[in-house]
Parts: sequence; C-alpha cells; structure tokens
Amino acid sequence: MVAFRKLSPAFAVAALLLGSASAYAQTVNTPLTCRSNAAVVPQVRAEGLTELTGDLVFICTGGAPGTFQTVNFQVFLNTNITNRFESSTGLTDALLLIDEPGALNPNGICASPAPASNPAGAGVVAFPAGCNAAAAGVTYQTGTYNTFRGQRPQPGANLTGVNAGENSLVWTGIPILSPGTSGTRTLRFVNMRANASALGVSSTFVPSYVYAFVSSSPQNVVAIENSQVPVGIVQTGLQFNVTNCSGTTVSSGSSLAASQCTGQNTGAAPGASSSGLTSVFGLRFREGFATAFKPRLATGQSTSLPGQNFNSESGFVNTTGNIPLTNGYPAGVADSGTRLMARFTNIPSNVAIYVSVTNINFTPAAGQPLGSQAVLVNADPTGGGFPNNSTTPGVGSPVFPGSSNSPFTLACAGITDAGAALSAVQVTNGQAVWEVTNSSSNSVEDFTFLVGYAFAANATGVLGQSTVTGSFAPFYATPNTFTSSTVGAGYAGYSNPFIPRFTGPAATTNFINVTACTSNLLFPFLTNQIGFETGVAIANTSMDPFSTSNRSDGTCTLNYYGTLPNNQAIPAGSEKETTGTIVSGQTLSFTIGSGGTGVRGLAGFQGYMIAQCNFRFAHGFAFITDGPIGQSRVAEGYLALVLDGGGVVRGSATGESLAQ
Repeated sequence: MVAFRKLSPAFAVAALLLGSASAYAQTVNTPLTCRSNAAVVPQVRAEGLTELTGDLVFICTGGAPGTFQTVNFQVFLNTNITNRFESSTGLTDALLLIDEPGALNPNGICASPAPASNPAGAGVVAFPAGCNAAAAGVTYQTGTYNTFRGQRPQPGANLTGVNAGENSLVWTGIPILSPGTSGTRTLRFVNMRANASALGVSSTFVPSYVYAFVSSSPQNVVAIENSQVPVGIVQTGLQFNVTNCSGTTVSSGSSLAASQCTGQNTGAAPGASSSGLTSVFGLRFREGFATAFKPRLATGQSTSLPGQNFNSESGFVNTTGNIPLTNGYPAGVADSGTRLMARFTNIPSNVAIYVSVTNINFTPAAGQPLGSQAVLVNADPTGGGFPNNSTTPGVGSPVFPGSSNSPFTLACAGITDAGAALSAVQVTNGQAVWEVTNSSSNSVEDFTFLVGYAFAANATGVLGQSTVTGSFAPFYATPNTFTSSTVGAGYAGYSNPFIPRFTGPAATTNFINVTACTSNLLFPFLTNQIGFETGVAIANTSMDPFSTSNRSDGTCTLNYYGTLPNNQAIPAGSEKETTGTIVSGQTLSFTIGSGGTGVRGLAGFQGYMIAQCNFRFAHGFAFITDGPIGQSRVAEGYLALVLDGGGVVRGSATGESLAQ
C-alpha cells in the first residue's frame, strides 16, 4: 500500500508528460512533401530534336493548412531542352500547372504573366481577378496564379537557338498553398521538349530513356521524393523504303532500270502536256511505333485539360485562359504535323519526276483506317517553312502549287485499295514533303506515295543513276546550332526553329537508272590472212511483230583487236571505225579485207572485233571461208556473242537473253 502511494506521483507526472506529448504532436505540422506520381512513359522518336516528353506529376501533402510556401523548381533533362522561347527573357511555353486548372479547378487557367508577378515570399500573396473562386475547405489552390511558364536559367545568353548544355528550366517564386495532412496539392509540368536524337536508340535490351530530375529551393521548404522520373523512351520513329507497283520492297542496292530509247510516260515528259501517268513504284514511310506520325493539332485540343492526350505534335494547348504567347505562339502549339520528306538527287535534266498529292496504301495494316492521310505541302529546303501558329486543326502549310502544274494523275496496277488514280504534281526542286493530317494511334501505319517519272524516247539529258532518301522533316544537319538564317529560310520574319524538327536524312537508296540504248557484239575470230576471208553481217532487229516501242536507227563502232601479217601492229586510226547508219529492220554486211557499204575494211587483219551499236537489238553473224561459194575447202559460220545482260523486253515479253 505504501509502495503504491509512493508511486502515485510518478504515475501522475508520467501521465502529464504523455498528455503533453500527445497535444504537442497534434499541433506540429508535417513538412510539405511532393512525391512523383507514376505515369505511362511515352515513346519518343530517336530522330527527333523537339520531342514532347511525358508530363511530370507530383502529389504534395503536408505543411500548415492554408499557408503559402514560395518555392523555386528546376527541372533537368539528360539531354538538351528544345522548347520555343523568348530571346529577351528566356521564358518558354513549358508550363507548371497547379491543381489541374480547367479540370477539377473551377478557376480554370489563371496564368502568371512573368516570374516578377509571382508572390515574393510565403504569406505575401496577390489575388488576381478571376483567380479567387471560393473554396470550401480549400480543396484546390486559390488566391493566386495556378499556371506558370518555365524559364531558361540564363536569360540573355546563347538565346539564338538550342545550344549544348542547355538542359534545364526554372520556375521561380512559385506560391504553393499547403494542403495539410488531410489534403493534396497537384503539380504538373507540361510541354517540355527534348533532343531525343542526342540519346539515340539503345544497342542493348535496356531501352534509352529521357530522364527528368527535379530539385527545389530554398532547402527545407518542399521535400521532393522520387525526383528522378523517366519521361520518354527513345525508339526509331521511321522506316523508309522504295517499293514496286505490287508493294514489294526494292532492295537498296538495285535500281529501277529504264532505257533511253524506250522513253517513259512520254506524254508527261518535260514540255509535254498529257494528263496520264503510270506509276512504276512507291515511296513507303512506315512508323517505327504506333504514335510516331501525328497531326499538328487534334479536334478539341485548343481547350485541352491537364492530362489529356491527343497524340499530336502539339502539347497542352488551352486558349480559354490567359497564358502569354511565346514569340506569337500559344503555349504548346507546333508549327506542323509530322512531315515526311523525299529528296531526289542526280535526276537528269530531261527527266521529270511526279509525286502523288496524298498517300495511298497498297495493303492497309490491320486496323489501319483509310482516313489516315498526309498531303503534299510547300516547304523550304529543310522541309520546314510556312509556320502556323493557329489553334485550328488541319494542314499547317499551303498545298504544293498550282493547278497549272498539276493536271496529272498517277495510277499503279498493283494497288488493291481505293484510289486507283491520284492527282500528282511535278517535283521542281528535288524534294517532296507531305504533312500528316490524320493518323491512328492504335496501329503501326504505312504511308505510301506514288511516284512516276517521264522522259521522251531517245532524248538527250536523260542518262544516269539517281537516288532518293526518305526522312522526317524539317531536318538540320547540325542540330545544336540554329540561327535565323538556317531555319525558315526565305520566309520573312520567321526566326524560330521549326517545331517539330529532326536530324538529317538516312542513307540514300538507288532510284531510276536510265541507260543508253546500246548493243554490244563480240566476234571472237575474224581473219583475212593466208587465203581466208571473213564476211560480217550486223542486223538492226528493233523492228518486229511484237509492237516493240523502242525502234531506233543508229551506227556501230567496230573495235579491232589483233595484228596484220608478220605480227605487224594495226596502223593508228584503223583499229576503230564507225559505220554508217543502220536503219531499223535493215542489215549491214561487209568483208574484213574489202569492206562494204560505209565500211573501209582492214586488209590482212586477224583477231577479234567488238561492235558497239547505239541502238537496241543488234545481232551479228560471221562467215569464214577460203574461197568462193562452191569452190571453198573450208567454210564456217557463227553468231556473234551479245555482251549485254539478258532480260531485255521486246513488246510485252521478256527476251533477248542471248548473252550466254
């Protein structure tokens, strides 16, 4: 009993201390802590210089309820940040949104005009008009701005374009209304663009990521948990190849052969005015992943809400609020949709190239809508130009000009879907650029454009091997050095680097190869020695009953290789001779010793001879004898060997495979 009474004061003191500790715990606030909210990481194109990254979303709790904290945020990427910005201030169209304005927040977008307008310290809060809707229990931030523009950390320095080392944005003086332990505050960073090409596609099983790193200052104001967040997976965005009319890929080392004397689509050759063209191949641009091709803006995107995804080249766009423009552009707006560019090189001067104004698919991929479309647009030499800051969805640039230059239609017999004939225009500057106006985000799509070429039969200036490359556009050869002279060339007043933009074209692919119409014949043995004589006949067989279209007249050059009697060398000037014209359907005949019509002959010669004829379908025959017909003791004849490759087409049939 005594012992109990001695302990009673101790229990009382302990109870008092415990009660005080409990009361103290109820009055202490937990620090304001922001944790990254897991989100789906988007794929970004390895060719892209201005790839739109995923949103950074943080959920914040704690702090003294109803009190403001003023925080500075800085977001770093593991590559350059490539947002559009103002050269005088460094302000960009990358935004920090607090409490999803326009979605859950009835105040909608309430944007700070500049960092200087933000509250300068905790508790010093401005109340802009229209930003202070009543809130029961303070479930979202009111009483201040809820939308803030990111800024390059060093305004005034290196602001011509996107330069090495510029991999962060800052948001200074951001007021955050502490929600306490019972509420939350949402921070969403949107519209950040990254140079994904600097990271490249991984060569291992682990993909390359665009990472964002978030820090806050001053210390001990806001704690950032999970501050390293993936915001993009780098993947190849485009595959390009040349196809034939059945949709089969033409190998990169081969060419689409044509013959000078045959001509191709002659009614559409330079100077002609026919309206019909037959396409012999297509250019196929295939997505590397299902969301690689995008329109500039999607329907409804101009009033998008935080977290919405429209699968377009533009990001978060909301013109119902008061977000300041960046160089005349609403925040998040791209200049164009994805552009697909074909560059033709080494096209002979008298060969005309025509491309279809829109795409057509040989065989649409499963689930691919036929409405997916890209249209031909005007462009500068990089594939950019004609920037568009409108918030109306659609093509960002004018369609390639003019009705007077586009009376042509293209048809390809191998096409199996709708659109048997497409309007086409002539390529006049060595390039064609199409802009995506509609695409599906649910399938990997092929965009195939028909291409036709035309030249007149036997025209000069048509010979040669040409090439083509396919790439995204616009492109820049040196992606880290942009100036007003290298972007939008020729478009007055436009000095912003184009969005989107990409690295340069990939390796070239062989395109048409127009070869001269020739025949090469080998006569392996000819003699005019020791009493022997050789008769030679060369026939121009381009006239036939097979409706062969490349009939042509021409001469043959006779190249002699051998000796005269007693091994004397052939006199200079006699080792080569050009015949007169051999008319289609006619035969030239002569003897080695005496010659013949238009041929001098080469007395005493023995050896071989190669005849180079500048027409197709030459054939030859030689006859060796030691005396007149009926008196000779030795007589032997043979066909000349055709040195050209087989597979030459006569009429509608493949023939002339005598080069064996």
